Formats: sequence, C-alpha cells, structure tokens
Amino acid sequence: MAGLDIVASTPAPESVDIDFHGVLYTITISVDGEEVLRIEIEDKDTLDRWRGEFAAKYVEDITSKTGNFKKFTIFVRMLQTAILQQSDSVFVDLLTFQDLELLKSKKAGGTNGQSAPPRQLPASNKRYLILTYASEFDRVHYPLPLLPEEHPDPQRLKAVIRQLRQQLGEAQAAQQHQQQLQPQRRSRSSHNQADEHDAALLTSRIEVLTVQLERERTDHRRELRRKAQELQEVGLSSLALSTDVDSFSNCSRVLIHQWRTAEKAAQTGDVLCASAIVV
Repeated sequence: MAGLDIVASTPAPESVDIDFHGVLYTITISVDGEEVLRIEIEDKDTLDRWRGEFAAKYVEDITSKTGNFKKFTIFVRMLQTAILQQSDSVFVDLLTFQDLELLKSKKAGGTNGQSAPPRQLPASNKRYLILTYASEFDRVHYPLPLLPEEHPDPQRLKAVIRQLRQQLGEAQAAQQHQQQLQPQRRSRSSHNQADEHDAALLTSRIEVLTVQLERERTDHRRELRRKAQELQEVGLSSLALSTDVDSFSNCSRVLIHQWRTAEKAAQTGDVLCASAIVV
C-alpha cells in the first residue's frame, strides 16, 4: 500500500487488513488536523465493529503515564508504521478486556515474585488496540480503548449488502464462465472449489447483514409505535380536560340563571310588601 501519511496531509481515511490471533480485521485510521485520532476496526467475517476517538491531549497523557512521552504527531506516525508493518521496533495487537486484565495480572505477579490471585472479571465487549514500542533495553505498551458499535448504521449495512451481492454475482459469473470454457481438469478443480467457498462465504455474510438490518427495522417500528401511543394518550387527556371545562361552563350558566331568577323574585316580593303598607 502507498505511504499512509495521514498526519502531514490529512487525506481520506485509509484501511489496512491485519490478522490478529487468527482473525482478519480491517483497521481504518484518520486524523482531524493534528487534534483528533480516529480508529475503526472491523471483523471481516462477522462485520462487528469497534471505534474510538482520541484527542491529542489524551494521547500525550497516556504516553506520559508510561514514562515514555511522545508528542501526538510522533505517536500517530508510530501507529502508522506499526499498522503498515514497516518496522520491527513498533507493532500493534488487538486484545479483549479479559486479555488485558490477564496481562496486568501476570505483570503484577512477575513484579511481586508470585502469581496474582484470579478474580471474576465483568463482561465487556470492548477491545484494546495496543501499540508497542520495543527498544534495545525497553518495551513500552500504549493501550487505546475501542468501544463496540452497538447499533450499526442501516445505510452502511445496505451498502455492504449491495457490495457483497455484486461480489457474489461476479464470483458466480466467473465460475460459470470457467465451467463453460474450461475442461474439467485436476488443475482447475481446486480453483473452482475456492470460488465456491468464496461464494458460500459471501452468501453467509449477506444473510448476517440482512438479519441485522431487519433487527434495526424492528427496533425503529417499535419506537414509532411507542411514540404514537404516547401521542394518543396525550390527545385523550386533552379531550377529557376539554369535556370537563364544557361541563363546568354549563353548570356555571345554570347557577347564574338560578341566582338571577331568585334575585328578581326577591325584588318582586319587596315591591308587593311596600304596596301593602301604603294601603
């Protein structure tokens, strides 16, 4: 791959495929000027994703805590070199939370001369990208925590599905073309089996993405139904309040009418009494 000079010119994010512990991942790194480092990692089989954003101050703080301070730009270049595997002195690894705690326990046990007691670890789906700088007499680890992407973007899933379907169609077309033009030979059998395996793998990934997309749609529908129910309840409450106001107004009018009638009757009674006295 061409030089990944992300610090100097800040181009569009670039991706590199790296194998960690037998699993193939795609790492994408980008830098916003000289202020924020962004890292995204995707499992190429399951399409699970982890990401993290790290401000320049945060990066320099973690390097300072290790006792081997690095400026932000230097740290990014070290990470770039490690991902592209251009030097033996810097390299990266991807660990789970449990892996990281186990390493800390072993390190503590090595320092004290005895193994640390095992403890129950909380479940966590976080990942840690470990940048290691190894010199002749020292080895420093810089951990970068990455959070899982719990709710994938439906548009991204659709785009990946379209891409996988296109690749599947191309693989099937190539397989059919070879079957029509090439005789069945041993030299070609292994190649055809590889194409069939790729087609099956793409089909499986499309099915996984389709299930994830349908799950997202179900969540959106459930949220819309909940909002509609809340609006309906608010509307019913307003209707009940309006009915109470109308009833109160009617009662008020009846009471006012009765009071005025009684007042007129009282006035009429006073006049009659006055007439009787005069007579």
